[in-house]
Amino acid sequence: MAKLVSSRREENVLSRAQEYVRTHIVFPSALLGLMLLLAGTMGLAYQYLADQYEGNTFWQSTGLALAGAIAGWGQSRYHRYLLMQMPEYLASRMQTFARKSRGKHRRDGVFAEARHRGRNWIPLWYVLGTAVLLGLSFLAAAWGSVYAVAAYLLPWAGFYCSRVYAWKELWRPAPIK
Repeated sequence: MAKLVSSRREENVLSRAQEYVRTHIVFPSALLGLMLLLAGTMGLAYQYLADQYEGNTFWQSTGLALAGAIAGWGQSRYHRYLLMQMPEYLASRMQTFARKSRGKHRRDGVFAEARHRGRNWIPLWYVLGTAVLLGLSFLAAAWGSVYAVAAYLLPWAGFYCSRVYAWKELWRPAPIK
């Protein structure tokens, strides 16, 4: 039997997709971003107290955080594209997590897939982004003037903080049904 598609059903799919973004992207990113930012700042404070902080330290640590923020912004743009063009993909992921938490396993049924023109390139972009952030961290720690702890934490702090900021319209609590 054919299913009727109504505006109410489309709103339900969009709200489930937004709930997925809120609970599985924004909230963990806020928590991780805050912890990493605090730890990276404490690494820089230790470096300052050890009299190893210099002008290049400021510029390199700022560059690391900015590189992470650009990578986080890029990933958020991709997730926003999925939310606007294929909300059923994110909604099905939310439904999967809800079923796993209740202890039920989905045996049959079709999961929505993100099918778009550049889909095969997405894993490569993730690997390249991670490699660039780790490479910049290595360069700043090995040849630069940033201690290793701060060098490895600041790009990821920028990454997660920019993801939270990119979804600022979802910061409010979810509507009560």
